[in-house]
Amino acid sequence: MTIAVRSTASRAFDELFGINVKGYMIGAMAAANALAETRGSIIFTSSVSGDRAGFGGALYVAAKHAINGLTKQLALELAPHIRVNAVAPGYVPTELRGLSSLAQEKSGTAPLEADM
Repeated sequence: MTIAVRSTASRAFDELFGINVKGYMIGAMAAANALAETRGSIIFTSSVSGDRAGFGGALYVAAKHAINGLTKQLALELAPHIRVNAVAPGYVPTELRGLSSLAQEKSGTAPLEADM
């Protein structure tokens, strides 16, 4: 693996995990006190890719698996005052296209019918 490839992979990892994992964690911690006062709940968006591999690529699948782990751990840590769950939709066509660090923001790919 060349230095350029490692650098790109590292930026892509930081971008995807920064949004999908770090952002969720920071948001949950920022809201925890207010949610505890009202016995509120946190609902994260995961994906079927968080339970099985096959679509989205290694970084996406790993990030969604991390969200599922974060959901389970926060559910234990914040109970009984805050309920923590995640929804895991299948493929949803959107204008979101991918990571800017991988120049995917303008590409449009969808899963094959066999993948769904």
